[in-house]
Amino acid sequence: MVYLDLSNNQISGEVLRSEIFQGPYNNGIYSDIALETLNLGFNEIHSLDKYLFQHTPNLTRLYLNNNPIEILDHVTVSALSSAIKLEVLDLSKTDIDSIPLDAFKGLVNLRQIDLSGNHFLNVPESLSLLGNTLQYLTFNNNPLVELNDDSFIGLTSLLELEVGENQYLEEVKRSTFSPLKNLRVLHLCHNKNLRYISHNAFRGLKDRWALKEVYLDDNNLSELSTDLMPWNELEVLGMTGNNWLCNCDLANIVTKQEASTKFKPGKVPFCAAPMRLNGAYITNITISFCPTFDTTFAPKKQFSITDLRPKHVLWSILGVAAVVGIGMICGIIVNAAKAFYKKKLSQPIRYVNINNSESSFA
Repeated sequence: MVYLDLSNNQISGEVLRSEIFQGPYNNGIYSDIALETLNLGFNEIHSLDKYLFQHTPNLTRLYLNNNPIEILDHVTVSALSSAIKLEVLDLSKTDIDSIPLDAFKGLVNLRQIDLSGNHFLNVPESLSLLGNTLQYLTFNNNPLVELNDDSFIGLTSLLELEVGENQYLEEVKRSTFSPLKNLRVLHLCHNKNLRYISHNAFRGLKDRWALKEVYLDDNNLSELSTDLMPWNELEVLGMTGNNWLCNCDLANIVTKQEASTKFKPGKVPFCAAPMRLNGAYITNITISFCPTFDTTFAPKKQFSITDLRPKHVLWSILGVAAVVGIGMICGIIVNAAKAFYKKKLSQPIRYVNINNSESSFA
């Protein structure tokens, strides 16, 4: 038996003991079994017995998804670490928010892990121990707010990364993907609040570009930097479901850098702004359209003193003079008012003796 599916059986951790997976009893010991794939998903497991995989030396795929594990305690970590041939581990929807640093110690063959649907605020640092072997990471539906230069540190062997459906994710910062030197496929999709990707998110990778497929669908993006990546070196690009501002930068990406040739059939994104281009395919915009765009969206030009015309200089001087003149007049009025009230307050007080005043009564 190489495949065993025990999912959806309300199994608890107390039921799972090493005896369940031991082979025939020979010469005073229990022999190992040939089990390679074990599915324990959708049960009631909180913890694993330390010796659970003692007799399954060939176990390569373990599915623990949809169990109320919550915390990877030391016995569970010991159980996982003993499965030294493990290649695929599914810990999705297990209510965990952290992974101990030693959780993957000894798992030198682990190449795929799914941590989706949990409570991670950051990508676990413990993943860096898998840097030489981990090739596929799925990190969907977690409450992280940003990705940064610490998120994927050490994961130099990663080939495919999926970060989607993270409803609180707002930005991808500088050097986020820099450690991922061998990344081939990036899924950064369905993050409804993702509005910003730093133009240096792939810092250090552009000269030795390995990415072939990039999916940015269904986020809240409106702009991308022209130098975010070497767009023409991609094979597939997904950008649908965003609020694209069709400005000169986007025109440059789509036309000059040939991004429009990377869209799949029927997956061409639309413009959301400016208003007159709303609903138009972004493949319809060209560099020649740029001068007619609103200046709000035009590329910023470096300021030069030669750009100023004589009348601009004259009006600037007159404006400054007017401001200075008004300021001086206001200052004179304020000083005069102060002097007046000061003088009035300094005058001596006169007293009148009402007893000496003459009065007549009938």
